[in-house]
Amino acid sequence: MDRPTERNSPHWSADFVEHLRTVHFALVAVCLALVGIIQFRKPVEVTVAQSQLQEIRSAVDSWNPQAIFQNAFGRGLRPQAHYRPRRPIGVR
Repeated sequence: MDRPTERNSPHWSADFVEHLRTVHFALVAVCLALVGIIQFRKPVEVTVAQSQLQEIRSAVDSWNPQAIFQNAFGRGLRPQAHYRPRRPIGVR
């Protein structure tokens, strides 16, 4: 009895090789599409953090210490003339 070699084995028929190539191509295409979606999608958390940072910046820019002192302590207390609020470290 002849033992089948790898080349003439029915396991490696032309249809099987074509099917293997098609499945391989499909898997590579799906993987590339998923990597592209993940890389170019802007995370929701970053978007929320950016909008919150803009709100903080606008609040700091419109900071009025005199109004804060009046609301907090009544009209009798006035802030010192040289007082200027400082921005938090890292905020420009």
